[in-house]
Amino acid sequence: MNAEPDSLPALEELWRSRVAETYGGFVPNWTAKERGQMSNFRKICPPGAAPAVLEACLNDWALFATMAKANAGAWDLPARPTVGFLFKFVGVAVNLWLSKTKKAPPKPKASPPPNPQQAPAAPTVKPPGEEKASLETVLAAAFGPS
Repeated sequence: MNAEPDSLPALEELWRSRVAETYGGFVPNWTAKERGQMSNFRKICPPGAAPAVLEACLNDWALFATMAKANAGAWDLPARPTVGFLFKFVGVAVNLWLSKTKKAPPKPKASPPPNPQQAPAAPTVKPPGEEKASLETVLAAAFGPS
């Protein structure tokens, strides 16, 4: 096959061979709807990673389905791979692949610890006469003394 590994024909061939060797039986060509779903799957995956993500899910479909249930509220888990289920939970699929390849996204940087030699900021002190007025003072000013 001379197609790019990330192309739809290459992904379909990978799908058909993996599903057939793991689950046996006849694996039909994708329908037009499934091709569309896989085209979008490929676009959502990190660039060039769709074959690896697909392979990670097909190699451990039970784990992928369990992760989809636990992390994304999936129900009615298919025992055998389906394109629709894979596409619906593409975020879970990418996270499964990341966990298997240890390519976790970078964690946000923590703020640096405080410098013990830096003096703490001095509290601001209001000059005399700028204190907040009490409710009684505001009412007296608005309506006159009671």
